[in-house]
Amino acid sequence: MRHRCGTAAAMAACGLMCFRASAADTGFLLGDLNCDGLLSLSDLVTCCELLAEQPGTAVTAAGIENADLDRDGVLSLSDARQISVLLRTAPYDLFADYQAWAETVGYRTGLLTPQDPAGINQDSFRTLPEDPAYRSGRIVIGDSRCCQLGIFGQRTGRRDFAVFAVWGGHYGRDVYILGDDIFAEVQACFAEQIRACGSCEIALFATVNYYNLRNGQNADHIAAAVAAAERLCAMRVTCDGMTYAPHLTVIGFDGCRRTGDLYGTPQEVFNRFVQDYNNALRAACAESAVLSAAGTAFAAVPELTGEDTGFIDDGLHYSDAALHRLTSFLIS
Repeated sequence: MRHRCGTAAAMAACGLMCFRASAADTGFLLGDLNCDGLLSLSDLVTCCELLAEQPGTAVTAAGIENADLDRDGVLSLSDARQISVLLRTAPYDLFADYQAWAETVGYRTGLLTPQDPAGINQDSFRTLPEDPAYRSGRIVIGDSRCCQLGIFGQRTGRRDFAVFAVWGGHYGRDVYILGDDIFAEVQACFAEQIRACGSCEIALFATVNYYNLRNGQNADHIAAAVAAAERLCAMRVTCDGMTYAPHLTVIGFDGCRRTGDLYGTPQEVFNRFVQDYNNALRAACAESAVLSAAGTAFAAVPELTGEDTGFIDDGLHYSDAALHRLTSFLIS
């Protein structure tokens, strides 16, 4: 049985959060039918009871919205299956035990590949050619937060876009988001997406993690981000006698949580140059003849998350609510 859900209003007003709601993302919890702030077996049982139209099963409108995991506007067996998938992932603090988390969401299947003995930094996420997301018509490129987007899709059973990301990557020093190896993989994926569905939308997350670099003078990072965007725009593939190019969106970054110090640094220092950086990046994209001719779009993460980006406990990486809002934008 399929039950119609009023998801449009909820998606506009709410975020998405797995396992436990935080202070920044209360009221909407993926799979939480009984709205107790936790994902548990009782939620799966309630979902099955609703699908079976068992008499006496009572769920609030908010619970129905939480149950619509695939955001198709109906409650169906697909949602029940995705709740079951989430329940098989232990509800632990993501950064309390990185190795256990990484093994659960990627390492064992080759999705998150260790590149460096240091562990988390310089690790990479690659969508594999056998994954349906590889032929989705969408590609995401970026840093650790884009690794999160890829892992979020795997964890929730979604295959909305292919992801090529470097955990410690951005646009400076020695860990570059779009190195030659990643660019070659993106080219191959782009060609396959054109063959599969005749189009390719690319989202390039132009992140700068050096919060106080040169007191906010991030000209080198911005120039590198624009050069990467121009390189992507120049990609071409010929299929059935037609030549195709990707459509690109450059996405500016967000800083960190808005309260409390991060590693001994006040959050206002981390966030001080976010708006200036995004404004300068937006202007640089507009001034690029290549990007303008290609119709490249620009958006910043704070705009896409409603100016209130949620973060997990480390203060730097996105909550599931933020990841859901970004996913909704990327597939819109």
